[in-house]
Amino acid sequence: INAEYMGLMICLITVFATRALLSKEQFDTFGWRLPFLFSSVLVVLSYLLRRRLKESPLFSKTQLEGKLSQAPIKQAFKVKGNLRLMMLAVFGGNAAQSTIMHCTQFVSLYFLQRTVMIPDSTALLILAVANLLGGLFFQPFGALSDKVGRKKVILSGLIASAMVIPLSFYLFMQFGNPERLAVIHAISLPITCLFVLLIFCMSLCSAMVYGPMGAFMLELFPTNIRYTSMGFSYNVGNGVFGGSTAFITEFIKKSLVVGVVFAPFIGLIYPLSLIVIAICINAAYVPETHKRSLG
Repeated sequence: INAEYMGLMICLITVFATRALLSKEQFDTFGWRLPFLFSSVLVVLSYLLRRRLKESPLFSKTQLEGKLSQAPIKQAFKVKGNLRLMMLAVFGGNAAQSTIMHCTQFVSLYFLQRTVMIPDSTALLILAVANLLGGLFFQPFGALSDKVGRKKVILSGLIASAMVIPLSFYLFMQFGNPERLAVIHAISLPITCLFVLLIFCMSLCSAMVYGPMGAFMLELFPTNIRYTSMGFSYNVGNGVFGGSTAFITEFIKKSLVVGVVFAPFIGLIYPLSLIVIAICINAAYVPETHKRSLG
């Protein structure tokens, strides 16, 4: 199962358990701090695990041969064509991959809680089940890209997400709160199962894009400046553009005045824009990296 999804599952289980064991007053007063305190255990564990990690054989070989860049940041921006590759990685995949994942994990949760107005416990349960099932498909889609190519799988996931995300949010509203109620209300078991299915479908789209992304990024950049180039592309795409998805969607919803029909969905303009941009750039400019030598 994908590590990020495993982290999300641990987070959801922790929050769900904390809410179940404490009253609302206790949770609002001090209980919300407990998941953050628990995360300190994971920080220590991750530090111990990372200390045991070793460099890849190819990097070690390059290091022994003295071929590593002495100024990797400067070279990443100066080497002819590498800045273009980093921009292609950001806008042709990374930003969209991140925004799809945020729509699947966070925007959908906020939408169910604040717009569809279902109980927090139900929304968390829906998200946990759907992402647990979807998290099983990241490795298979990565393996599929080993056979058919990175670009075909990533582009297929981008196109699918452009259709699945708006349809899912529309169905959330149509089946979960057709009367636009402003109070928290329960939903039936069949509708709960439908919502699990919809988020699972979004998770599949995320797996199609994210599954091959690691190998694609490795193959896209030269060895001596690979880590720096990947780091820049990943942090700008995932952190700045994609990572802002939940904040910007909520900001747009509160800032733009539109008709009643479109008001709940107006925030999706941002993630869908990133996805459409990625589809165009990926289809037209991003190279197929499958079977490229990493040397």
